[in-house]
Amino acid sequence: MRSSFAAVAVVAIALSLPRPAAARTYDIKDGAELNALIGTRAVHGTAQDGDRIHLHGPGPFVAPQGGWVIRRSLEILGDGPGRQRVASSTILRPYTNGSNDQNDPVIVLDMSDMPVEGNLEFIHIHDLQISRGSPPTANVAASNGISFIQDARDDKWLTRLRVERVTVVDMANDGIHLEGRSGRYGMTGVSIVDCDLGRNAGHGLSVQNAAGLTVMGLSVWDNHKTGARVFACWGARILNSIFSGNCVDGKSLGQIEVGACNGFLITGGHFEDFDHHAPSLTALDVYGCDGGNVASCTFTSGTLVPGSRGVYVGYPAARSSGIVVGPNAYANVDVAVEIADGRNITSCTVFPQLVNIQNNTSGAAARVIVPDAVDRGHLVFAPSADDSNLTAGIGFPRLSRAKRDAMVAASRGGPRREGLVIYDDRDKGLNHWDGKRWVRDAAYFPADSTSATSAPGGINVPSVLSSSSRDKIPAEFRVKGALIFNTTTNMLNVWDGTSWREISVKTGPAP
Repeated sequence: MRSSFAAVAVVAIALSLPRPAAARTYDIKDGAELNALIGTRAVHGTAQDGDRIHLHGPGPFVAPQGGWVIRRSLEILGDGPGRQRVASSTILRPYTNGSNDQNDPVIVLDMSDMPVEGNLEFIHIHDLQISRGSPPTANVAASNGISFIQDARDDKWLTRLRVERVTVVDMANDGIHLEGRSGRYGMTGVSIVDCDLGRNAGHGLSVQNAAGLTVMGLSVWDNHKTGARVFACWGARILNSIFSGNCVDGKSLGQIEVGACNGFLITGGHFEDFDHHAPSLTALDVYGCDGGNVASCTFTSGTLVPGSRGVYVGYPAARSSGIVVGPNAYANVDVAVEIADGRNITSCTVFPQLVNIQNNTSGAAARVIVPDAVDRGHLVFAPSADDSNLTAGIGFPRLSRAKRDAMVAASRGGPRREGLVIYDDRDKGLNHWDGKRWVRDAAYFPADSTSATSAPGGINVPSVLSSSSRDKIPAEFRVKGALIFNTTTNMLNVWDGTSWREISVKTGPAP
């Protein structure tokens, strides 16, 4: 009986608590009503968390001064697919006063209403066009299509923002600009999907200080700066996107700039039109990053542009480590992959790259440039010299003797393990660890004559040792018949199973 009374009491209390209003869907054709729902710089909107605002097009809907300001978890969508020049798509335009129409953003995300440690979350913007209607005449930093700039003192998060099937063109700064608090990673789980970003005076897409960023299915073209700038982001993924003819200003680093990012992935991308704007355009510029993978991308231009590059791991003064350039395809690109020659750029791996010779109008295939530097740890599958697209060999990490001998055993968490192969910078040869010691593999090579018309000369004996070094050879290597050249006596020595014996040569007239 007591439990029944308790259950009734709990139900009564629950029924007496205030309930949040049910989410609503608004069908909007009027700009004034839209302003009231979403909100402006001066006035908070009346829409509540979870509400859906459907803008029936084509419009255009003209933003208030300072843009529409989103302070709640809203879904905002238009009619049609959001593609440029599609009449059924809903169009949003920035504020204009007739003479100064490129100073203002269109959509602004604002966390000022959120409590400390609170989230502005689950905002979904899709199926819209955002456009000035004509190309900008100047670059104005505030004029972004979609804008979020976190205050440097904010202890809040923007989470689960999704921008999907949105076209942003002709803005006086960036198409989409998202900037979290430096060092705070105030944005998490942001997705930019199937968007069309072009002809913006700044970047097509600019994202800073985010964690778990996903960019997928973009078409990014003819932006004055980079197509996409991704800076100080953890776990950024740029997937299956097309970048064409960006860097119109001729000064930007690349069609994609990835800086100070850890654990990024770029795959399935297509980069083209190296010959449209910057004379030495780079498709992908990476700097200051630890851990990243670029693979399964294509890089192509109508004609071969001298100085053009596919993937560049640059800024020698900035640390970059663990960058993997997987298989990619190139046509009419001067340099396929280049790793800058800097002490802070280490442990990069370059896999075989495919060069489409038929489309190389100059007949020269794309090059792979990796510095031949000791103690950098780069691993390179070198392309063949005859442009056959086959891998000619593998360049093992080149190490100094000091670095080699300082390696720690695998049992203590180090890299040294049985079978490990390195290139010894002092001996100029491959060494392997046999479980006990470093061994330089013995081989016999013919000594080439310096004369172009003479046949190869004699045999080089690789074991060139002094008497004291000879006597320190471990027993397991002193097999009967072992042959060395003794630099103390300048004579060949052979191990007869018991001791070293000099090989004497009888001199005199021929018999």
